[in-house]
Amino acid sequence: MIGIIVFLFGLAMGSFIGAWTYRLPRRIKISKGRSFCPKCKYQIAWYDNIPLVSYIVLAGKCRNCHKKIGFREPLIEIVTAFVFVTIFHFVNGCMFFSEGTVLQSDIVCSFVGKIGWWTLPYLLTIFFFIIATFVIDLEKKIIPDEFSFALLFLAIIGVMFANYNDLFLRLFFALLPALFLLFLHFITRGRGMGLGDVKLVLFAPILLGTWQNNLIWMMGSFIIGAIVGVIFMIFGKASFGKQIPFGPFLIISFFITLLFSDRIALRRSRDSQRRSDISAITDALNSFHEDYGFFPPSENGKIKICKNDNYNDVIESMAGDKIFDRNKFFEGLRGCNWGKDSFEDVFNNSSVYLKTIPVDPRESLGLNYLYMSDMDYFQVYTAMEGGSSEDTYNKGVVGRNLACGEKICSFGKSYIDIPLNISIEDYRKQLEEKRQKDLGK
Repeated sequence: MIGIIVFLFGLAMGSFIGAWTYRLPRRIKISKGRSFCPKCKYQIAWYDNIPLVSYIVLAGKCRNCHKKIGFREPLIEIVTAFVFVTIFHFVNGCMFFSEGTVLQSDIVCSFVGKIGWWTLPYLLTIFFFIIATFVIDLEKKIIPDEFSFALLFLAIIGVMFANYNDLFLRLFFALLPALFLLFLHFITRGRGMGLGDVKLVLFAPILLGTWQNNLIWMMGSFIIGAIVGVIFMIFGKASFGKQIPFGPFLIISFFITLLFSDRIALRRSRDSQRRSDISAITDALNSFHEDYGFFPPSENGKIKICKNDNYNDVIESMAGDKIFDRNKFFEGLRGCNWGKDSFEDVFNNSSVYLKTIPVDPRESLGLNYLYMSDMDYFQVYTAMEGGSSEDTYNKGVVGRNLACGEKICSFGKSYIDIPLNISIEDYRKQLEEKRQKDLGK
C-alpha cells in the first residue's frame, strides 16, 4: 500500500519536475499560471493535467489544438515514480532486515540505522533535485546553481542530522572530484567539462562516504559517458568536438553507486569475517574442553562463562563443599555478551581463551551468533548474507529455522563435527538408538 502511495507521489513530483524544468530555462515563473500546451499555449484544465492518466486518455494530444505534445512529460513522470519506488523499497529493505531481502544497500541502511523512516523523505527530496538536474542538463546543457547548492545543502544537513562523525572527511572527499573536474575544465577550455559539473559533484561524496564508493562513482561516470559517447558516434548522434552533457552520467553513476556498489563486496567481506569468528570461537571452546573436559553451557544463545553479580556469593557458599558441584558453580555465571566480554578461565584465572568474544558484523541491524551446548557437545551458528556456503550442513541449518537475530542461521561449526542440521538432543537420541541397535546384534 505504501509503495503505491509512493508511486503516485512520484508521478505527481515528476509532473512538477517536467513543468519546472521546462519553464526555468525560459525564465517563466513556476507560480505563473497553470500548465499550458507548448504548441498553442492553451492553459490545461486540472482534469487534463492528471499525471500519466490524462496523457493516456487524450492519446498524447492537446484537447484544444489536437496536436501531439510529445512524450517528455509522461516519461519524466514514469522515471520519477520508478526512482521513488526503488528508493522506498531499499529503505523498506533496511527497516525490515530479513532473510531473502534483495533490495538492501549499506549506504541506505546506514542512514536508516541513524534516522529511521526519515531516510525515505530525505532521499526522495534529494532525488527530486537530482532528476530535475538530469532533465535540464540533458535538454539544455546547463546545471542551475540552485540545484547544485540545494543538493550540497541537503547532503551536509543529512550527514549532520544523522550524527556521522566524519563530516570533515566527507567534505574533503567532495573537494577531490571537484578539483579534478575543474582541472579538466581549464585544460579543455570548457569544452570537455563545464563549471556546472564541477559544482554538481560536491554533494555526492558527502552521501557516499568512503573513498572506495567515491572512486566507483567517478569511474562509473566516465565509463557510462564513454559507452554512451561511442554509441552516439556509431549512430551519428555525436562527433569529436561536439559537447555531450556530463551531468546525466554523474547522476546515473551516483544512483547505481548509492544502491549497489558496496553490496556484493561488503557482504562477502562480512561473511568472511563470520567464518573467521566462528572458527575462533570453536578453537577457544575446544581449548577450554581440553583443560576441563566439558564445554560451557549455553544461555539464551550465549556462552555462559562470564561472572555474574552473585559470583562471589556462589563461591563462598561452595567453600565447605568436599566435592566440586559444577552445576552450582555455573549459577554464579551468566551468558557473555557478544563483542564485549572476554572468554576467560573462571576456574583458575590462568587463561584467556578469547580476549573479546566476536560479534556479528551487522549486530546493529539485529544479527548475532548463536551458541548451543549441553556441556558435552556444542554448536555455534551464524547467518550468512551471501546465500549458499561451502559448509556441508548449510541447507540443513536453514531448514532448522534457527534465529541468528533477525535472520535464519545458515552456517556453523560443532564439536567433533556433530550434525548441524539437528539439535544436540536429537543427536544424543541417534547415538543411543545406534548403541541399542549394536547391542541387539
